[in-house]
Amino acid sequence: MTDTPPSPPNESQATSTDRGGVLRFLKHRSPFILGTTLVVLGCGYTGLRWWVYRYLPQTIEAQLEPILNRDIKVGAVRKFPLSLTGLELGPTFIPPTDYDRTDISVQAIRVNFNPMPLLWGKLPIALTLIQPKIYASQDAKGNWVTLKLNLPKPQEPPIDIQSDLRVEEAAIALLPYGAKNPVTITAD
Repeated sequence: MTDTPPSPPNESQATSTDRGGVLRFLKHRSPFILGTTLVVLGCGYTGLRWWVYRYLPQTIEAQLEPILNRDIKVGAVRKFPLSLTGLELGPTFIPPTDYDRTDISVQAIRVNFNPMPLLWGKLPIALTLIQPKIYASQDAKGNWVTLKLNLPKPQEPPIDIQSDLRVEEAAIALLPYGAKNPVTITAD
């Protein structure tokens, strides 16, 4: 008996076999790929959520205190939805100082944003101060608020931030110099 070598496959058979191999690979590996993708996304979201709840208030304080030259206490994160379109911070305070008796407290700060415009380099942010209470007293020179801002050098931001500030149930107390009782203003 003579061994005859197998005949080489023609090109049409080779391409259909290649496609079949790719389809077979994807068919058998797709649950693995999908599962791996879901695990990576879940771990990423869980890590982000942990960082936001644990470190975001401290990070905001560390960024604002050198600019304002005042102590600031940012409240804990109360809400951070699954949709990643906003968050809510708890009670936040800016206490008075030796050079400025202005004192600010806010029951909550709600921040809403839409991440989709980031694709076009824009980030619209709606900031809502809930039940802010502001106490300001006038000094002998007639100044109401003495801010010693330590602003960083202006830089072109990488994205265009479009902000909108809203206030809910505000109370402002103004004490003119020499007066005993403050003038109170409320707004809804």
